[in-house]
Amino acid sequence: MDALIKVGALCCDCQGEESQQFCYDLLGAHGNASRPIATWVAKGETEVREGSVDATSLIAFALEKLGFYKPGAHAKDGEL
Repeated sequence: MDALIKVGALCCDCQGEESQQFCYDLLGAHGNASRPIATWVAKGETEVREGSVDATSLIAFALEKLGFYKPGAHAKDGEL
């Protein structure tokens, strides 16, 4: 009964070399991408999803990565 996902945030453009280096190590080439970005990190896999970041897109991204949602499969105008 563990959590399906854990959600967090990083400040990659905060002052301090340690936080910037951590983001670069985690995100690679996307470490300098414009913010915000959504990133899925699991078991050595890192996938960056570029584009708008809002509640609906984050929920869809998480459900897709968990295998519960396929974009466009049942979509109607403006729905997930």
